[in-house]
Amino acid sequence: MSTHLVAHHSAGPVVVSVIIAVMASYAALDLAGRVTAARGWLRAAWLAGGALAMGTGIWSMHYLGMLALQLPVPVRYDMPTVVLSLVAAVAASAIALSVSSRKRMRLLHAMLGSLAMGAAIAGMHYTGMAAMRLSASLRYEPWIVALSIAVAVGVSFVALLLSFRHREDTRAGATLRKVASALVMGAAIPSMHYIAMAAVGFLPNAATPALDLVDISSLGVTAVGLVAGLVLGLTIITAIVDRHLQAQAQALAASQWALLAQERFLGDVIDAVPHLIFVKDASGRFTLVNKAFADVFATTPAEVIGKTDADLHTAPEEVQRYQAEDLSVIATGEMKAIPARSVTRVAGNQMRWLDTVKVPVRSANGRETLALGVATDITERHQLAQQLGQAQKMEAVGLLAGGVAHDFNNVLTAIIGHTDMLQLDTTDQEQQAHLAVIMQAAERARGLTQQLLAFGRRQVLQPRILDLGDLVTNMDKLLRPLLGEDIDFRASPGCPGCMIEADPGQIEQVIMNLAVNARDAMPRGGKLTIETSCVELDSSYAETHFPVQPGSYAMLAVTDTGTGIDVETRSKMFQPFFTTKDPGKGTGLGLSTVYGIVKQSGGYIWVYSEQGQGTTFKVYLPQVQAGPTEVEKPVEVSITKGSGTVLVVEDEPTVRQLTRRVLAARGYDVLSASQGREALEVAAAYGGEIDLLLTDVVMPLMGGRELAEHLAVARPTTKVLYLSGYTDDAVVRHGVLESRVHFLQKPFAPETLARKVREVLVG
Repeated sequence: MSTHLVAHHSAGPVVVSVIIAVMASYAALDLAGRVTAARGWLRAAWLAGGALAMGTGIWSMHYLGMLALQLPVPVRYDMPTVVLSLVAAVAASAIALSVSSRKRMRLLHAMLGSLAMGAAIAGMHYTGMAAMRLSASLRYEPWIVALSIAVAVGVSFVALLLSFRHREDTRAGATLRKVASALVMGAAIPSMHYIAMAAVGFLPNAATPALDLVDISSLGVTAVGLVAGLVLGLTIITAIVDRHLQAQAQALAASQWALLAQERFLGDVIDAVPHLIFVKDASGRFTLVNKAFADVFATTPAEVIGKTDADLHTAPEEVQRYQAEDLSVIATGEMKAIPARSVTRVAGNQMRWLDTVKVPVRSANGRETLALGVATDITERHQLAQQLGQAQKMEAVGLLAGGVAHDFNNVLTAIIGHTDMLQLDTTDQEQQAHLAVIMQAAERARGLTQQLLAFGRRQVLQPRILDLGDLVTNMDKLLRPLLGEDIDFRASPGCPGCMIEADPGQIEQVIMNLAVNARDAMPRGGKLTIETSCVELDSSYAETHFPVQPGSYAMLAVTDTGTGIDVETRSKMFQPFFTTKDPGKGTGLGLSTVYGIVKQSGGYIWVYSEQGQGTTFKVYLPQVQAGPTEVEKPVEVSITKGSGTVLVVEDEPTVRQLTRRVLAARGYDVLSASQGREALEVAAAYGGEIDLLLTDVVMPLMGGRELAEHLAVARPTTKVLYLSGYTDDAVVRHGVLESRVHFLQKPFAPETLARKVREVLVG
C-alpha cells in the first residue's frame, strides 16, 4: 500500500491569500458599479481592465495558497499551464462583472452566471494544480472535488448578488457595507481553494521535475502578495477616484440641469406676468422681452431679441424719445418713471396706452449696464378715465345749458307773451308784420332752448310704456320722404314685445335726429338701417363702458354707410353747438339733444365708427315687464273766460307781470308775490278763497314745491300749477312728471297759459 506524502500549510501565506481574496472581492463590488455606470467603449475598457485586475487577484490568491502548501519534495510549475489558469481566473472575473453590471439581473441570470463563474474558478484551480511538477503523482477524492466545485458555484452566486446589490449604492454607509460584503466573499473564496486542496493526495514516485520548469517558491510569498496587492489596490483606487470624478460630473450635470430648469422657470414666470417686461442695451437693442411685450406687437419674444424700437415703431419721434430715456437710465443709474402714453403701432393697428418704469441693471457678465423696463397696459383704465371725464364734462355742460335755458325761457316767456298780446291789440298791418317776425324769432329761440333743455336733461317728460319696435315701424312713412330717394332705408324691428318706459315723442326725436345725421353723412347716397333688439348687458360689458349698469335693455341701432367719424370728432360730437357741417347747415344741437333725451330716459348711447366705413349709433334703454300704457284723450276746455282767485308767485318780474295781465284779462282775480315767503304772507292776509296757486318751481329762499306744501296746511283745497323753464327734483323725479302734478313748461303763449289754468280749475 502506497504512502502519501505528508503535506501541511504555512499560516503566513494562508493569511496573505485571504487578504488578497478580500481585496479582490472589494474590487469586484466596486468595479461592478463602474462597469454599470460606463457606456460604450468606456464600459468595455472597465470590463476588460476590471476582469484582468480581479483575475490577477484571484489567481494570486490561488498561487499564494499553493505556496502555503509544504511538501517534503521540490515543486515546480509548467508555465504555459500556469498562464492558462490565469486566463481562467480572468474569464471568471469577466463573467462576474458582465452579469452583475446588467441593468436588470433576474434569478435565472444569476444562476447561469454563477455556474459559468464557478466552473471558471474551479477550472483555474485545477488547471493550476495540473501545472505542478514534483516527484509524486496527484490523486483526487471525487466527492471532495465535487464539493469544491459546488462551493465555487455557490460563492459565485453570492458574489454576483452582492455585486449587483452594491454596484450603485450611494446611501450613507455604502463603503462599510461593501467592506463587510468583501470580508464575507474574501473568506468564502479561499474556502473553495482549501477544500479543493483537501481533495488531492500526493503519492511519491521516482520522477524528477525538469530543470526548465518554474520554481514558484523562488518568487516568495511577499513578492506575489505585493504584486497582487499592488494590482488590486491600484484597481480599487482607480475605481474610487473614477467614482468620485463621476459623482462630481453628475453633480455638475445636475447643477447645470437645475440652472436650466431655474432659467426655464424664471422664463415662464416672466412670460406669465401680464405686464410688458423688456431689457435693452446701450445701443437700444432688445436683449430680453416677455410674451406680453411680444403679444402687443403680434410677434414672439425670439423675433424681438436683437431688434430696436425703430423696428417696432413707425413714429420716429417715439423712437428718439425711447432711446433718450434708455440712455438717461443707463448713464445716471437712476430709476425713471414714464407716465401713461400711447403706442401707435401694435397688433391689429390698435392704439395702446402704457405706464412704464425703467431701472438700470447689470448684464449677465457684469460688464455693462442695461435698461430694464416694466410697462403696464392701462388702455382699459385710460378709456374708462376718458369715458368718466367725458361724462363729467357732459354733466357740467348740461347743467350750464339747463341753467341758461331756464333764464332764457323767462325772457322768451315775456317776449312771446307780450308779442302775442300786441298782435291781439293792433290792427295795423305793418305792425302785425313786425310782430310776426318777432314771434318767429322767439319760436325759433324756444326750439333752441328746448334742445338745450333736452341736452341738459331738464325737460319734462311724460313717459308711458311702449313697444320700441312698434314705434320704429310707425316712423317708417315719416322718415322715407325726409331721407330722400338716394338713401336705401330699411327698418328692421326685432324682438316683438320689447317694452320700454319713455316719452314716445322724445324717442321719436332721437330716431329723427340720428336718421337726419346719417343722411347728411351720405351726400352721394347710401344705406341706412334702423333695427331694434332685446339685449343683456353683463358685468364685463359694464366694466368697459362706464357708467352702464348690467341688465336687460332694448337696443336701438342706427347704422349708415357714410363717411364715418374720426376719433377726435367722436370725443366732441355730443357737445352743444359742435358741428362739422358748413355754416348755416346745422345748429350743432342734434346729437346733444339725442344724448340728453337718452340719458334722461335712463339709457346709454355708444358710437362705433371708422372713417370711410360708416357709423353705428347704439341706444340702450332699460326694458320693463309690463303692457303698453293706454293713452287718454285730452279734455277740451273753453278758454274765453274764467273765474276764481289765482295766486301768482314768480321771481322774474316780466313773467309775473305778464301772467297777471293775461289772467286778469280773462276774468280771474289775481294775487301776486315775488317769492315763497311773501306768497304765504299774501295768502294769510287775503280773507277769500284762493282757487289756484300758480308758482315758479325754482326761486330763491323757498322753492315752489315747499311753498305749495306750506300753503296746503292752511288752504288744503287750493290747486297747484307749477311753472318752470326746466325740471327740478322738487316737482318731478329725474325729469319725469308725476301724474298728479300739473306743470306748464316755459316759455308759453298767453292762450296756452289760459287753457292750462282753466284745465286745472275745472279738472
